This record gives sequence, C-alpha cells and structure tokens, in this order.
Amino acid sequence: MLDTGFDALRFLRLWHAWQQDPGRPQVLHVVALSTEVPSLAALTAQASADLAYLTQELAPAWHGFLPGFHRLSLAQGQLQLTLCVGERQALLREQQFAADSVVLDTHSAWDRWSLKALTRCCRRGTVLTWTPTLDSTLAEQLRHNGFALDAGSARFSPHWQLKTNRDVLRTQAAPLGSCAVVGAGLAGASVAAALARRGWQVQVLEAAQTPAAGASGLPVGLAVPHVSVDDSPRSRLSRAGLRLTLTEVRRLLHQNQDWGLSGVLERRLDSQAGGRPAAQRRPAAGHRPGAAVRPRPGRADDPRPPPRSPRRRPVMNSACLRSRSMATAA
Repeated sequence: MLDTGFDALRFLRLWHAWQQDPGRPQVLHVVALSTEVPSLAALTAQASADLAYLTQELAPAWHGFLPGFHRLSLAQGQLQLTLCVGERQALLREQQFAADSVVLDTHSAWDRWSLKALTRCCRRGTVLTWTPTLDSTLAEQLRHNGFALDAGSARFSPHWQLKTNRDVLRTQAAPLGSCAVVGAGLAGASVAAALARRGWQVQVLEAAQTPAAGASGLPVGLAVPHVSVDDSPRSRLSRAGLRLTLTEVRRLLHQNQDWGLSGVLERRLDSQAGGRPAAQRRPAAGHRPGAAVRPRPGRADDPRPPPRSPRRRPVMNSACLRSRSMATAA
C-alpha cells in the first residue's frame, strides 16, 4: 500500500483492521510519504482508546526521522512501515515497487509530473482512493494518466502498453515453498527469520554444534551507525539497520542483561593543546546501564564548548542469535 500523505490515525486504523481480518495477507507493506513526521505525543493524542495498544508498540521506534527512508518493523515483523520523509515528487521517483493500493492525499496540489511519478508506482489493477475530496481538474488528470474513475475510487487501467526503463521488483509474491539456509550466524538467522515470517518452511544448516559459533558469537558486539555531514546512502543504510536491530533485540532479549543502550565516550580535541586530546578528559555522558544518554553541559566558568553528545549505540551478545535461531526453528 502506498499512502502519499502519511496520516498517523489512518495508519493505526489500517493496522487495527488488518489484525482483525482473518483473511489478511501474511505480511503487509505500507509505504507512506510525509514532509514532516508527527511527534509521539501528537500521535498518542490522536489515537482512540481501542488503538492505544498500537501506539505503545510503535513508541520505541518513533524517533530519529531525518529526511530519507525509514523502515519500521511492527507486529513481529509482519507489518512493515517504510516512512519516507521529504519532498513528495522526489520521493515518488525513488520508489522501486508496484503498489496494490494507493491513497491519494489531495490536501496539497498535484501537477502532471507528480502524477506521472505516482503512476510509475502502479500496476494494472492498482486501486486508488483519495482523501478528502477529488475536484474535477484532478479527476481529469487522473484519467489522462490511465486511471478509470468510479464512485469513490479509481483503478489503474491505461489503454496503452506500459513501459519502463527501471529495474522494478516483482509485482507478485513468489509462491511459498521450502528452502535451506546455510549458516546459523547473524546473517543466516536473519534471512531464515524473514522467510519464516512470510510463510516459508525453512531449514537452517550449521556445521557447528550451536548457532552463532563463529564471528557472530563474540561475547560483546557494538553496533555503530555511520554519520556523515551530507547524510550519505551509507549513513541512511546503517541507520535503517540499527533501527531494525533495536526492534529485534527488544523483542527477543532481556534489556540490561543481553543488550543495552550504553553509549560511548568520545574524546574532545582541545585547540589550545596543539590538536592533542585534552589532558583533562570528561565523560561524554553519565549514564546507567540501559538508560538514555544525555549530554553533560559545560560549567559556567568553562570557556570551551560542552562535550559532544554520544550517539546511542546498543550492545548485544550471542544470545540474540540463539533466540532468533530458536524462533526460526520453532
């Protein structure tokens, strides 16, 4: 599903309706576009009493929405929300999928180029609905772009042959079957878990006696997001991976025992010391195991700027791999 104007309440209602539907798909993918993401407080205030339990599950992942793509894994991985923050037309041009359904947000104007970018995310039969209303000008533009309008909805059914010069993903899910994954380390267990969530019968083959017996079984691991001034693709990818990692460890492990947001100490270079680390070092933040890291402000008589705030970095051990492999085997 593609939502061209993310609405938190609409998403929560869709999530609730999907959970209540006995014939729901195994995995639901929602791609939502937004120029600005609402705060957690605003999201919670919009939710009714019957949707409060969904906001509680959403809360741990609701942070850090810089411009770009953010993947949130919800409902034990069966609901995937890709939240795209930025300018609408540019975001539509970056999509590489064909939607089954589209929600057209008509609060802002649509030009011919934005609608053309939208149709590149559709396949024959894609159902389009709109909110709140559809005026005659926009309706005519939709017809011109291949949509057949009906009462309250439209269907993408162009009379011309569809052509594209992009490498798009398959528009239909592969038939479910059985497969083998070689290796029960971090990569193998993650692939096996993702396939099992989609309904595949997965057999994991491991040469060692236990899962995570190789490099994935080190006593401690430090997950470090890459940060760059221009927010490069590498930075966005590592940030997305860290978000998904946090979702999984919260679900599978015991906080403060198997993992925790410990933070790190970053040393500050003192310009008066000739570029060498300052002789009197200060912690980047004081923290308790698992507590959120906060910057320590400088003293009033200290002319130097306060230390840089540390990035929140989770530490986890091989228990994550054992839990994930057991869940997959079950």
